Amino acid sequence: MSQSLSPSATQSIDTVPHNALVIDRHGTILSLNNRWRACCKEYSLPSQLAKVGSNYLELLPEWVVEPTLLHSVLKSTLDSERLVASSDCTILCIPKGRRVFRFEAFPLLPAPSPEKAMWVVANQDAGPVVEGRHIQPLTAHLSTMKQTFKFIPICASCKSIRNNQEEWLTIERFLQMQLHVQFTHDICPECIRQLYPQYAGAFKETSGQP
Repeated sequence: MSQSLSPSATQSIDTVPHNALVIDRHGTILSLNNRWRACCKEYSLPSQLAKVGSNYLELLPEWVVEPTLLHSVLKSTLDSERLVASSDCTILCIPKGRRVFRFEAFPLLPAPSPEKAMWVVANQDAGPVVEGRHIQPLTAHLSTMKQTFKFIPICASCKSIRNNQEEWLTIERFLQMQLHVQFTHDICPECIRQLYPQYAGAFKETSGQP
């Protein structure tokens, strides 16, 4: 049975500043933002790439020059071998010729459960392919917090995180730098009760909580 994103998660994907879509562990497209729809149209990419329910991984050979390599990179994140993957790849674009696209893949947090985990795949046009210019293998661009950080130092008081440059960063800034994600603010039920007790009663009614 196909998963579906919550309205807040869908809205978050629309705020990502790149062409982005969400896939499940099998590569099925669950959601995509308007930038990705416009990209598919502008670059004459396969129409199935702009449809929820299509399999993103299976469609790679139709528009990516080295689909096997990109498939391997993406699968390394879907199989939880790596947290984040980032790589450059040549795509086949009829109206614009061969272009270099920069791909990034990272998990959509928080995941409802390990079985229902989802990933964001974002890409942007990095320019035309220049003859004689060597594009490094995709695997050379892989990055992972598991390799960079065996232990992550976090302040016991304010919860700031210390990076490899001995800088103390907020959790939000640290995750932005590591996962290349954009944050959207929400408020959890417990904080609503503490900060806005006048609305707690209404919240209980709508949520069905006792």
